[in-house]
Amino acid sequence: MSRVLIIDDEEIIRENICELLELNGFETISAVSGQEGLDTADKYIPDLIICDIMMKGMDGYDVLKAVRNNKALKHIPFLFLSAKTGLDNIRSGMTLGADDYLIKPFESDDLIRSVNLRISKHKILVEDSEIKYHILFNQAIEGIIIIDSDANIIKCNNSFAKMMGYSKEELHDSKITDIIHPGDFEDFKSKFEELSGGKSYIHERRLVRKDKSTIYVEVSAVQHSPGLYQGMFRDITERKLQQKALEIAKEKAEAISRLKSTMLSSMSHEFRTPLSAIIGFSDILSSDITDTAQKNLLGEINHAGHRLFKTLTQILALAELESGDYQFEDTKFNISACTEALALEYREKASLKGLTFNIIKNDDELLFRGSEKMFVTALKSILDNAFAYTSSGSVTVNITKRIYKGEPCSAIDVTDTGIGIAKENLDIIFREFRQISEGYGRYFEGSGLGLTIAKKMMENNGGHLLVTSNIGKGSVFTILLPEYKQGKMVIAPNLQLATSSIVPGKESGVTEKKSGTPRLLIVDDNTSLRTVISMYLKDICYTDYALNGNSAVELAMNNTYDLILMDINLGSGMNGIETTNCIKNLDGYKEVPVIAITGYALSGDENNLLREGFDEYLAKPFTREKLIEKIRKFFF
Repeated sequence: MSRVLIIDDEEIIRENICELLELNGFETISAVSGQEGLDTADKYIPDLIICDIMMKGMDGYDVLKAVRNNKALKHIPFLFLSAKTGLDNIRSGMTLGADDYLIKPFESDDLIRSVNLRISKHKILVEDSEIKYHILFNQAIEGIIIIDSDANIIKCNNSFAKMMGYSKEELHDSKITDIIHPGDFEDFKSKFEELSGGKSYIHERRLVRKDKSTIYVEVSAVQHSPGLYQGMFRDITERKLQQKALEIAKEKAEAISRLKSTMLSSMSHEFRTPLSAIIGFSDILSSDITDTAQKNLLGEINHAGHRLFKTLTQILALAELESGDYQFEDTKFNISACTEALALEYREKASLKGLTFNIIKNDDELLFRGSEKMFVTALKSILDNAFAYTSSGSVTVNITKRIYKGEPCSAIDVTDTGIGIAKENLDIIFREFRQISEGYGRYFEGSGLGLTIAKKMMENNGGHLLVTSNIGKGSVFTILLPEYKQGKMVIAPNLQLATSSIVPGKESGVTEKKSGTPRLLIVDDNTSLRTVISMYLKDICYTDYALNGNSAVELAMNNTYDLILMDINLGSGMNGIETTNCIKNLDGYKEVPVIAITGYALSGDENNLLREGFDEYLAKPFTREKLIEKIRKFFF
């Protein structure tokens, strides 16, 4: 039986229409005003509304507007009933969305015919819409369900049943809470309360299939109709598994990276510490022994130690560059001054080999903003290479300005008169562990990493490393650096910019020196290193030593030291950083300099230790001269 709502403020007309419709098999409900009519329609959801136009308060036009703006009522056929006969009035009603218009007085047959026609048409439209909805519902790729306010599954489509591994009948006898993953249940309850309050949401959820496996879905939920809620589910399990696999792969890569960093740090420490003893003792013995043969043997030991140290340094530098762990400073420096600082070292090398070494500076004021350490390392690698492959003639460094690819650059040419490089080998020399002479026929020392590292370092500073060569005539290696400009340097994406190592409150390079013979505390758990340091300093300092952090703190409490040499790895107990902090907190030790002497010598270690409170840093292995140079910053 179809239900009709009659809204009219005239009681006689309202009752007559109700009686007439009931005699023709309709159920009727009525209201005496527009607002009462809307409230009644909301409560009973009629199949058709008959409404007078001229009413007090809310007239028929206002009622129609409200009905068409109500989601639950807007589809209901609407008939106007009025004594007004003007064409404009009829047009106004139709424009607002009325389905028909009856003029008072009207014939009973006209009313019944119009009501039957509108309800029939509406039913056809509804049935057609329901058929289309049913087809779309069941053919949808996404899973769709409708649940009631008690979370009972009222309806589901084929895709949802297939997704969950159940039949539709099995799901219709269950609740949505039966298939929600236990870990998502509380969140579901919260979201369902929001849904009941009229909100909609899109959310990711875990569901449990019939076979107890878990799937991930993206659910879009809305209120379907009063008391009913529709959810559309898209299976995103594969995407989530891929994300999980990527997360696991990322975690593994990060773990491998951390392991690699730890391994590099351990390698650096474990190689440098024994090398310190090898190089240190051979140095000390060589200065004390007068027998020429023995001095030569010690010289070979020392040379082998330095060679091994150089190889280790290159391998670790390359590993850091390739992993992106290499940290470098952002500084403005004078290219000519940096190059000139190497002059003494390479003039001595030239003298030993009978070569001529020259530095030609066409511009003393060429500046560059980048890593001074990288520049010096790269230039030294190129110079070492030039000396290694040149047996007679000269090695010359020429510093000048140049245009490269239309851009002004600083150019540093290193020209040698060595054996030269064949054209087909020019690319090989920049590859890792490659040399011109290889295998059993190899006739030059070296790891084959120097030029590889030099090229990478210059490219990471925005520069270039080029080479030209002729067999039998020599080679020219050219470093090209962009012209200095104000502003921050451009950091290569795979490298890290080191944080400033200047401690707040201390100006770099300004240190008040003490006079007299200083008393030093050496803190190192390695007997060999303590002995080397003590012998290096025996003529210029008084030295005590501690094997661990606790002993160092106790000695500092009971004695007065002018300077402390501190290792970082001190075995069990406090490490060097913790020990330094303890000592610095003792009365009278706040301003006592502490020099970190350590095998931790990767690119960021120096800055890290200086930020931890050390006043200076010295990497193992070191020479007597280098150690005394560090101490002289505070004494003599």
